[in-house]
Amino acid sequence: MIRTVRPGNFSGCQYPGENLHGLNLSGDCLAGSNFAGANLSNSDLSCTNLEGANLAGANLNGAILENADLSGALLGGANLNNANLINAILFGATLAGTNLHGANLTGANLTRAILTGANLHGANLTTVIWDDTTCPDGTNSDDPGNGGTCLLHL
Repeated sequence: MIRTVRPGNFSGCQYPGENLHGLNLSGDCLAGSNFAGANLSNSDLSCTNLEGANLAGANLNGAILENADLSGALLGGANLNNANLINAILFGATLAGTNLHGANLTGANLTRAILTGANLHGANLTTVIWDDTTCPDGTNSDDPGNGGTCLLHL
């Protein structure tokens, strides 16, 4: 069952550990909200403002986050397996230990993102913006010899 909660500005909402599977919050403002450990699998969060949101340990398996703003979001340990992150803004986001297996990150902005220990196996990384990004192996995309990318340091 897909829940639809529209329209809205839900900044600062508190939903830690909640089961929100299949939720439709496309285009809403959820800046600073707490979804730590929540189940948001197969949810539509496209074009959603999630700046500074806490999604640590959340289940976002198969979630749609296309064009979402996740600047400064905490996603450490989250499950983004097969998630759609096309053109997502992950500027300064913490993705340490995050499962991005099979995720589509085409055109995503990973400027200053922290990916230490993240699983990017099978992820689509076409035209990703890497700028001062901490790679999964702990190196930096801007280190000499990395060519401004993390592609050889996954």
